[in-house]
Amino acid sequence: MENPDLYTLSRLSAELNIPESTLRRYTKQFSEFIPSVGQGRKRRFRAEAKPILLKISQYFREGLETDQVTARLEQNYQRTVDVKDLAVTRRHGLTDDSTAELAAALEQHAQTLNIYNAVARETLEILRQQSDLHEVLINTLGRLPAEVAGEIRRHTLLARMKSILRLDRK
Repeated sequence: MENPDLYTLSRLSAELNIPESTLRRYTKQFSEFIPSVGQGRKRRFRAEAKPILLKISQYFREGLETDQVTARLEQNYQRTVDVKDLAVTRRHGLTDDSTAELAAALEQHAQTLNIYNAVARETLEILRQQSDLHEVLINTLGRLPAEVAGEIRRHTLLARMKSILRLDRK
């Protein structure tokens, strides 16, 4: 008998009014955010997956790219890994103690990934800002007298060369 608290893709599709093929793509792309049990055709989704799937659908309707959707999900939802899936536990001979240790390690790993992703997003933002500033500098140089602009370019190149040399020494 089917567990009423667990959902198939077809049941989710009917309830959320999202095509099953779209849900299948979402559940593969964002599996770490969508609580489920089982594998393959036996995979079922917990009720908590419904609002997450709706959010993913909304983000794509808003025109966000996959990496932007992932970033939003990281801000609002925990990554999930169900290590208590009995099939996996039995197949690999895990005890309750080792399952708990594995769950703790996976949770710590997920937190580390979240921190890494946040740092990567911040780095990208800094690089975008640097690019914008570089463009402003180039536009400003174009309006300066040639002699002043040449001097600024020379100092900029020297600063870049010093930076590159420092990186080579590390």
